[in-house]
Amino acid sequence: MIYPFLTERDALRKHLIDSKIFVAKYWPNVLEWVDKNSIEYYLANNILPLPIDQRYDDEDMNRILDILKN
Repeated sequence: MIYPFLTERDALRKHLIDSKIFVAKYWPNVLEWVDKNSIEYYLANNILPLPIDQRYDDEDMNRILDILKN
């Protein structure tokens, strides 16, 4: 399970991955199929699927939040 976090902070995905937080990239094909000015392109490019499943405890969630805030 994920939380679809919408952001325009380009470097955030890399920062999360560098912080050992897995952030998948869904729908990469959409970026090739649609116009760069479309809502589909925007969403596929700017949604960060943050992990929120049963493997994560309060400490993990707070760590993710701290990274998002900074």
